[in-house]
Amino acid sequence: MATGEGVLGYGSGRYKLVGRTGLADEYLHNGDGLEVRSRGRWLRVWVYFDGQGWRFEDERGQVIEADLLGQPARR
Repeated sequence: MATGEGVLGYGSGRYKLVGRTGLADEYLHNGDGLEVRSRGRWLRVWVYFDGQGWRFEDERGQVIEADLLGQPARR
């Protein structure tokens, strides 16, 4: 992985970026944007909490149905 890239993880009820060289784990907050490697390309997504659960949306506001947990990710 390149510098600044890690893996999308989950802990303490929230998503986080883990395993980035030289950087601490970073919890994601409602509305945060990041790029996740999916189907061979980097996909720009935003993470939202709707009061019941977390969801990921793309640039068009469409909900991402794919399981992104454990995929390469970067801010």
